[in-house]
Amino acid sequence: MNKDNTLFAVAFEDKAPCQELIRIVTGDESLVVIDNKTQYTIRNVENHSVTLDLIVKDSRGKKYAIELQKKDERNAEKRIRYNNSLYDTLLLDKGVDYCELPTVISIFVSKFDVHKTGLPIYHIKMTIEETGQTYDEGRQIIFVNSCNDNGSKIARLMNEFSNKERISSEFTHISERVRSLKEELGGEVIMREKMEALAKEYAEYVVAENDIDYVRKMLKKGYPIAEIAEISPLSLEEIEKMKAKVEKENRTKKSRYLKKSLEKVFARYFRKSKKS
Repeated sequence: MNKDNTLFAVAFEDKAPCQELIRIVTGDESLVVIDNKTQYTIRNVENHSVTLDLIVKDSRGKKYAIELQKKDERNAEKRIRYNNSLYDTLLLDKGVDYCELPTVISIFVSKFDVHKTGLPIYHIKMTIEETGQTYDEGRQIIFVNSCNDNGSKIARLMNEFSNKERISSEFTHISERVRSLKEELGGEVIMREKMEALAKEYAEYVVAENDIDYVRKMLKKGYPIAEIAEISPLSLEEIEKMKAKVEKENRTKKSRYLKKSLEKVFARYFRKSKKS
C-alpha cells in the first residue's frame, strides 16, 4: 500500500469530500452520497480476488466503483472488465429480478493516460453500431488521469493529489481534508495508523489467498473434502465449489488431450492411406 493510496483511503472515508469528488467526475451537482467504503475487498475463492479503493452509493441507487492505478501495466480495460464482473455478483441477491441490478459507474484514476490522446478525463459508453444509439445496460466507465492538465476543473482536482507542495482551496471539502492530512500533526498520525491497518489487512489477504491455493492443490491431488475441511479455514461450501471447478478443469484438460490424440491418429492414418 503506497502513500497515494493511503491518502486517498483516509481522505474519502468522510462523505463530504467523497461526494465532492463524485460530483466533479460525473458532472452531476445534485448527486447525494449516502454510503461509502474505502479499500473494499471482493474475495473470490475460485478465481482472482480484487480490492477497490472506494465504493459509493448515491441517493438514487447508483453505485460507483473507484480504483487508483499508479503504474501503467497496459491492462486497464481488461482490469476494469474483470473487477466489474466481480462487483456485479454482489449487487443482486438470489431470486431477485435482473431489473433490480443497479447502475454501476466505474472510475479509473491513474497517473498515466490510458487512451493517450491528451485529455484528463474520458467517458465510455456502449453504442449500437448500426444506429449510433446508446446501449444502456446500466454500466459506464470513466477514465481520469493526472498527467494531462488542460486547465479544466477535473485537471485541477487531479493536481490536488499529485502536487506534494501546493494545496489549493478551490475544492471546499477535498482541499481541507487533504491539507489537514498533509500538514497537521494529527493528519500524520491518522495517515500512519491507516497505513499500518491497511498493511495488516493486506497481509491477511495474502494469507487467505495462499490458503485458497493450498486447498486447490490438495483437491487436484485427490484429497477428500472432509480431510481438507479439518485443516483449512475455508468453509465446507467453499471447498465443495472449488472441487466442482477443479473437476471441470480436469475434464476440459482430458477432453483436449483426447482430441489432440485422435487428431494425431487420424493424421497418421491418412498419411499411410496416401502412400498406399
